Amino acid sequence: MKRARLAGEQRRQMLKEFLAWVSLPPHPNLVTCHFVRSVGEEVVVFAEYVPGGSLGDAIARRALPDDRAILNAAIHIADGLAAAHRAGVVHQDVKPANILVSTDGTLKVNDFGLARLRSNSGRAAHAGGLTPAYASPAQSSGGAVDASTDVWAAGLTVLEMFAGECFWLSGLAGPQVLTACLEGSVPLVCSVPEIVGVVLRRCFEAEGRGYRTAGDLAEALRGAATSLGVVPPAPPRARAPTALFDHSHQDWCRPSTWSARHGIPLEEVPVPIGSTARAVAAADWIAFDEARSKIDAGGGAAVPINALCSLYRSQGRILASLADHRGAVAVYDELLSLVSPLVSTGEVSQALAKVAVWKAEALRQAGEPIFACELARWAAPRFSVAGRDAHELSTTLAHAVDGRCLAQLGDRKGALESAHDVIRELRQEAIVGTHEDSRAVVRLLCELLTEAAMLGAYRALRHLEEALELAWSQFEVTRDYGSFVCWVNTAAVLLQFHYKAGDMESAEMLLEEVRGEVEPRRADVGDDALTVAYARLLRSVALGGEGANGAMLDESVNLLSLAVTNSGRTDIVRDLIESLLEQSRGDPRLDARGRLRCVDRCAQLIDGSVDGARFEMLAPRIKVSLSRIALLSGAERIAETEALLPRLAEFRGQTGASWLRELEWRVRFWRATWKLGLRLERVEQAVPGK
Repeated sequence: MKRARLAGEQRRQMLKEFLAWVSLPPHPNLVTCHFVRSVGEEVVVFAEYVPGGSLGDAIARRALPDDRAILNAAIHIADGLAAAHRAGVVHQDVKPANILVSTDGTLKVNDFGLARLRSNSGRAAHAGGLTPAYASPAQSSGGAVDASTDVWAAGLTVLEMFAGECFWLSGLAGPQVLTACLEGSVPLVCSVPEIVGVVLRRCFEAEGRGYRTAGDLAEALRGAATSLGVVPPAPPRARAPTALFDHSHQDWCRPSTWSARHGIPLEEVPVPIGSTARAVAAADWIAFDEARSKIDAGGGAAVPINALCSLYRSQGRILASLADHRGAVAVYDELLSLVSPLVSTGEVSQALAKVAVWKAEALRQAGEPIFACELARWAAPRFSVAGRDAHELSTTLAHAVDGRCLAQLGDRKGALESAHDVIRELRQEAIVGTHEDSRAVVRLLCELLTEAAMLGAYRALRHLEEALELAWSQFEVTRDYGSFVCWVNTAAVLLQFHYKAGDMESAEMLLEEVRGEVEPRRADVGDDALTVAYARLLRSVALGGEGANGAMLDESVNLLSLAVTNSGRTDIVRDLIESLLEQSRGDPRLDARGRLRCVDRCAQLIDGSVDGARFEMLAPRIKVSLSRIALLSGAERIAETEALLPRLAEFRGQTGASWLRELEWRVRFWRATWKLGLRLERVEQAVPGK
């Protein structure tokens, strides 16, 4: 985990650079950046843990004793950089300290905090931070850099492995350092083979004569290894580009679309064919951030208010798609600070209310439903009500946020009433189409229909069937990732209802249809939302079929565990906890200790989650405590009950929910009963003859 406390432009720049790291595809020679979070003025980066230390440490302790070990290490570095270059990312700070060594000897390139995505025009990125001893001529002069910059630094890193130390001060000396190593005029750990010297010489060639990318360097190093009788590591299998989803349709306005609508030039950051939805989101965020920088430099006076709101709304939605809801709140706060001074006009007043609704939804997703509810209720009456227009839809969205907050606060009755009201309004607005607002309305309607069914709505099955059909219709038009995930999530809930009704035939037909659509896409997506949706589907099948299916529950738990590691999203943590609790209750393979281990793992997940101490995790804490109480006995059970009571009081104090008071009194009754039973047991043990 890395933390950087920054503000203003520095913070935005750092977040932009880490988003480039997040967008990289999985690769064995790259440290995976799981997710990025905004916490106040800090940007917190959660990356893969590699326990073997850095390559710099390995060089210092002479852990690379011969040319075979050094060549294999060099090929690993080149393979990792080649994967980044294929994704359009230049590292800009390649050095031994930024390369980690796993326990099996695999090298992984780390710390893309200085990386830049290449622009759409193909122009190289501008030089950022650097380490002078490894900097290329372009970096040292502050000019434009490209993949050859990383190749230059990689060549110097390989020379350091042969020399055992960095004995030069400037990367500009690369050719002279190589000559010194080949001539033996400096002490070396291992002599540089002549053929390796030929390969490294091209790393330091002038533009046009050297290696264009690290992929070319990796190929040359493999050839050199083979010539020396060294078996090089096999090249990692690259994931073939696919086009199973049309990423031109997202939950936000794409940069090119925004530019065309508002007549403001904007350079879109390209992403390779077959990139993940997360990579597309990162690239779009960076493009919009460049636009924000230009607008800020010009004072923003010439930008229409609707264009400004659309830009910030897009960035907020992008961060929400990456589960950085705190970051989305910060974006909307910045927009509010720009809009508030202009509130004298009617258009700006409406815009202010819109931004308040957007912030309310981000706060709800960030685990602050009370404040979100208040903000949504403040915004709703401030929209125009003359005719059916965009403002009326904004009012509906404000009511939707309010209702979903009520569900989060445990007010099932209020949430269900609100859901029914909003569903009636949204049915008139839900028109399948390619516009991002159309997709957002359709998606929201599907989610509310599903939530209403789970809250116990009348004709719940009809609600779910309507949501399933609507989500699929939207996906058929746009082929977008979000609509497909919405369809799978709805199918998982509908399966539960079919199983509860005993309609096995409908359940099997639906399961076969969903699996047929999901299986070819799952392996190629690389994002967490579809993995989670599929895990929910497996859990529904495991719990609803003929008896509990332990293997399916295991797969559901494993998929959700992977998604939690990759994203840290609180909603996935809650899903994983639900699967573990179901496993503790219904898996016939587990004994009492195994069931308790499942419940204890839930508690560890809550304590270790990013939002573990926040309101959103209080309900799972209570559920886990109740499950643990059910598995314990004697003094341990009473102690667990004592620990639960303050949590119930805290939750009730924050929400005011009446059902929590009832639960609190029930737990107090259990505690008194168990205490009495324990005393009677001790008395019986103390009486002679008993």
